[in-house]
Amino acid sequence: MPTGPKPSQRAAFFRELASLTAAGISVSQASRVLSQSWRDPAVLRAVQAMERGLAEGRTIADALAPSLDAMEYGILDAAERGGMLADGFAHLEQYHALRREALERGRAALRYPLFVLGAAVLLPAAVGAVLGQKPVVPALLGGLAWLAGLGLLAWLGWRWLSAAAARHPRWDQLLGWIPVLGPTREALALARWQAVMHFKIASSARISDGLRQAGAATGRARLVAASESAAQAVEAGSELGPALLAQAAFPRSLAAGLASAEFTGTLDGETQRGAREWMARAAWLMESAPKRLAGAFYVGVLVFTAWQIYHLGQAYMAMYQQFADDLGL
Repeated sequence: MPTGPKPSQRAAFFRELASLTAAGISVSQASRVLSQSWRDPAVLRAVQAMERGLAEGRTIADALAPSLDAMEYGILDAAERGGMLADGFAHLEQYHALRREALERGRAALRYPLFVLGAAVLLPAAVGAVLGQKPVVPALLGGLAWLAGLGLLAWLGWRWLSAAAARHPRWDQLLGWIPVLGPTREALALARWQAVMHFKIASSARISDGLRQAGAATGRARLVAASESAAQAVEAGSELGPALLAQAAFPRSLAAGLASAEFTGTLDGETQRGAREWMARAAWLMESAPKRLAGAFYVGVLVFTAWQIYHLGQAYMAMYQQFADDLGL
């Protein structure tokens, strides 16, 4: 299975593993079922790697590690140690299903604005070529090249910004300030954080180890740094609640809830509830985000279209004036 962002494929893969293991089928037997039911080369490589790893005596999470990101590995490692492997697979299936639905909504919401953008670039190019008595096809090809370059630049810019936010807290904080996008990223990151902590606590792992792995699973530099600071405070003798409350990167409601749960001995249930709560919030945000982002993009496209129309009108008026001057009018 590829490490790249293919939520639909990953959701289906983890759903099958969750169903098989929940039915009492061992992972080694499940891998044989998957090898027969899947034809995708990337998935088959992951299944074969899992089979080899299990034959060598490695854990399931370690066997699948080359195909997992930090969040997936953290959840499966903790779930396996806590005897909740089916729950771990099920959580990953729900997470990737949520991402898949959000991407589908986003694509659907952006279709019309992208169509308008294409028309705003290509139609003026064609009309300008006709008015200037130039070949139309090269003008259209130039417009398509401009659109492709703009798309590539946007994609590379987003990849760079996302990578920077995963490494540098200031870039992470900057992304957090973007309307719609910032709250959605935070909800997804905290859902991952809470899920890893839940499985780590359920498996009786050290709290400091759980904090570090949960931080790594978020993919956000501020939460990674805050989790490391909290882990160091716990290792120095602090309780979990005060250690989290001292970190501005964590919402106060999350830190206060875990502090109360630590006092009452219900950290396991609180982290599970928190993971579900943040996942539900992320689902709500991701349902509304595509429409809002598409609306903002659409406004930008309309502004660009208006500029193109104005520019075309100016070119037409200049041509008309030249024609009038040539006639001596």
